Amino acid sequence: MAVTTLIDIKTPAYKRASFALALGSFLVFCNLYLFQPMLPLMADEFSASATEVNWLLAAGTLSLALMLVPWAVGSEIIGRRRVMLISLFLLPIVGLLMLGLMICSC
Repeated sequence: MAVTTLIDIKTPAYKRASFALALGSFLVFCNLYLFQPMLPLMADEFSASATEVNWLLAAGTLSLALMLVPWAVGSEIIGRRRVMLISLFLLPIVGLLMLGLMICSC
């Protein structure tokens, strides 16, 4: 098993790592709530109620809540770098699958 070293507190590397983690967390939640101002427009466009359209936001929040712990456990088992790479590669694949399903259902 490989020995890992921690970053010492109050060093430039620690400050860079803290900034990167804070920025990453901020961007995750920006991405989650990005389309919230557009919900009324979506409700009008798709003739849906505010409750129905709000399920978009609820689904994103629920999926984040449900997948946070399994991915955290996975990162402890296979390593954080691998988990990040897996998620980066899965993101466009899932997007393309969703696009394909949307096209097929028309």
